[in-house]
Amino acid sequence: MRLTTHLLITTAGCALLAFVLAMAVLLTLEHRASMRQLEHIADTGERILRGQLMGLRESVTLDARFPDWSALSVVARGDGSCFKLEHPNGQPWRSDCRGAAANGDVPPWFAATYRVLFAPARRVTRDIARGHDLHARLALSVDGEAEIARSWAESRRMAALSAALVASLCLVLAWFMTRALRPLAAVVAHLESLAAGSRHARLGAQRHTEMQRIAEACDSLAATLAALEQQRAQLSLRLLEVQEHERRQLARDLHDEFGQHLTALAATTATLRRSVADDDEPLQRALERSADSIAHLHTLVRDVLTRLRPPGLDELGLCAAVQALVADWNRRCADAPRINAHCDPRFDALPAPLAAEILRIVQEALTNAVRHAAAQRVVVSLARVDDCFEIEICDDGRGAGASVAGHGLTGLGERAAACAGTLAIEHLASGGLRVRVRIPAANIERAT
Repeated sequence: MRLTTHLLITTAGCALLAFVLAMAVLLTLEHRASMRQLEHIADTGERILRGQLMGLRESVTLDARFPDWSALSVVARGDGSCFKLEHPNGQPWRSDCRGAAANGDVPPWFAATYRVLFAPARRVTRDIARGHDLHARLALSVDGEAEIARSWAESRRMAALSAALVASLCLVLAWFMTRALRPLAAVVAHLESLAAGSRHARLGAQRHTEMQRIAEACDSLAATLAALEQQRAQLSLRLLEVQEHERRQLARDLHDEFGQHLTALAATTATLRRSVADDDEPLQRALERSADSIAHLHTLVRDVLTRLRPPGLDELGLCAAVQALVADWNRRCADAPRINAHCDPRFDALPAPLAAEILRIVQEALTNAVRHAAAQRVVVSLARVDDCFEIEICDDGRGAGASVAGHGLTGLGERAAACAGTLAIEHLASGGLRVRVRIPAANIERAT
């Protein structure tokens, strides 16, 4: 749920609660006003009758004119009210009732609730006395339905007004909240850009204190991530340098020590084979097996030296080394696959440790494509795309049906991470596999 929607629902809920409380107060005030009006009408009737009684003379003939009921008939009363005059013994004397209150449009639930809360039907009495003698008793009664009808009419009017006010308030709040929360979209976009790898964008100053604190936290996070990425890139490059140094040292040791001793063993074996008599077949076969083992070791050492330090990288540059690697594979795989390579000259300007690692990425990806994917065509591309150095190897083999682990591609992710880059492996719908390594140029610049 959107924050604006949540706030509007919360506001509407609070407004509804306030409306219910206001209606309860309104109904209470309306009921009390009805009670005061009833008391006021009863007091008015009492004063009229007392005035009539005090103005009479002691003559019996004059007593017959009491009460002058026409004076009470003009007292303002609502429908459903009755004036009743009783003798001191309780016998009815005179009465005057207004028509019953019309409450046909009052919902039953409202009428039932009102009766439970307020018990609207009321009867008020006043004693009409002359001296200490009770002359009559005036009773004023009101039908509760009249009060219920008046309360319902007032409630409906207030409900319509409140609904209009709440709707207007929600519209105004929606506009203000949308305007106030608009910077959140920029915050989300900024965080998404951070997740995508951009570390240079900043939110800047904000109008509100809370948004300013959020913006400062996001900008601080971006700066921290940029610093960490720079440290990571520097450490990765340093690690590559250390690895290259160790590989060079190991390659020299293999070349100087293993190569020298293997050459000596090969020469000694050849000398022994010439000096041994031709009729000594067991010794000849043993020396032949030794010569084969020495030649096999020579091949292994040469392959290890090639992997440790690709030939031509220092002298010719990365692009020439890739072309040489591809040419070597094409020479060894005369039938299939056919390998083509394209290299952007800007790759030659990369630091030597990074260039060596990229060459090994290409080397390992080609090994996977040739030996495991049964590909017929492989394309190697080294290009500068969207401020990234991109290495892509595509083949038309059975990559779509084989597992990534089976292709030995797990190590490529480690090499890509060592170069401060990312690895993406895509199984093509037409068959084959696309291996793409992207190294941001900004990471390389920060590392150097």
